[in-house]
Formats: sequence, structure tokens, C-alpha cells
Amino acid sequence: MVGTLLQDMVEGRPYESLPANWSSFDLKSFSRQKQLWDYQQKAVAWAVAGLWKYYEDFGDYQRGESLDVNLERKRRGMRDSHPSGYRKRVKNAVRAMPTKA
Repeated sequence: MVGTLLQDMVEGRPYESLPANWSSFDLKSFSRQKQLWDYQQKAVAWAVAGLWKYYEDFGDYQRGESLDVNLERKRRGMRDSHPSGYRKRVKNAVRAMPTKA
């Protein structure tokens, strides 16, 4: 069965276990007039957990980071969430690169 990248990435770190500044939001009350359904709350919780993993777990985000630091964070995120899929994508990307004539 094929899973989704976000779900696989945050599966080991539930929203409820995130630090308070990342998980203190009321997911049900989207605004004063709107409330989210259960499946929508779950999607928002996964998104927040994914953002936490990207900005905090892979390395503490610092304002003004260089592009290289951001690219390394992305590489580690892909590698840690889908090791075999990452290797396959890298191999395919390298094969698709133009060669010097």
C-alpha cells in the first residue's frame, strides 16, 4: 500500500506530543463562524506536525538562513521519511541531468 509523504513523515510524532507553542491551537474552531470536520482537523494537525519537523526537528530554523541550509533540511526530510523512495528519485534525477558534450 502506498502511503502519503506527509503522513509517513509525521507518523512517529503526533500533534499532541509537539511542544506547546506548536500544538496549543484549537483545531476545531477554524474561525468564529466556522468549525472544521474531524478529517479537516486531522489534516491541519498533520500539516502542523510536518512544519514542526521541517523547521525544528531537522535543525532549529534561524531567520535569514542560507539557501544551502534550507536545501539540506529538505534533503534530510526526504531521506528520513522515505529512504528507498529518496534514493530512487535521486538516481532518476541524476540520470535525467544533461551531460557535457
